[in-house]
Amino acid sequence: MKTHTMMAALLLLLSSSFSLTSTALASPAQSTEKSAVVQARGIVNDVNLEAGNLNIDHEAIPALRWPQMTMDFEVTDKSLLNGLQPGQKIVFGLVKASPGVYLISHIKKAK
Repeated sequence: MKTHTMMAALLLLLSSSFSLTSTALASPAQSTEKSAVVQARGIVNDVNLEAGNLNIDHEAIPALRWPQMTMDFEVTDKSLLNGLQPGQKIVFGLVKASPGVYLISHIKKAK
């Protein structure tokens, strides 16, 4: 009985330790990645207020290693889309929502 109790305690200790260590190691990098804002420039092709997204022909985005291309982006807040028109030049910020998924966090008219 003592052996089973000791084994259970050891397993609990090891799993707790692993969980804390992996959380401590993963959290700083994840929070840094998610909070980083990548700046980009582009031209609005289409705005979908209802869906909360827009289609942009953006310049290359070196920070993400993305070439110039046309993409659909969702926004963090649908109000960011108010006043945007196709053909408008914009500067926008992208934040990482999940692996491979970026959302627009802010939009300004480009000069």
